[in-house]
Amino acid sequence: MLERKSLGCFSEENQIRVYALNFIMQSHYEYVFNIFVLLASIVIACKDSSAEIFENDQNLTIGYINFGFTVVFLVDSILKIVAQGLWMHPESYLRNKFQVLDCFLVIAG
Repeated sequence: MLERKSLGCFSEENQIRVYALNFIMQSHYEYVFNIFVLLASIVIACKDSSAEIFENDQNLTIGYINFGFTVVFLVDSILKIVAQGLWMHPESYLRNKFQVLDCFLVIAG
């Protein structure tokens, strides 16, 4: 998986890239990440859509929790981009359609 440079600056031996790859390749990483996705979905479903985000305490709290989830998903995307590269080679982050969707949702969040 580490055949080429990632982002043009992280070589195959770069410690940051090796750490990122080892972290995302752990067996429990996907399970924990999927739990975060499930929890984020539940939190979004609890939002009172009839009120503005700052009108009541529930929506304010949900806004803060959503921000926390956005940070977690952003860190996930950064780790995957550092480990896999962004676009240039076949195993890159944006070559997977689900990760393209993930990237779009993180940017939109």
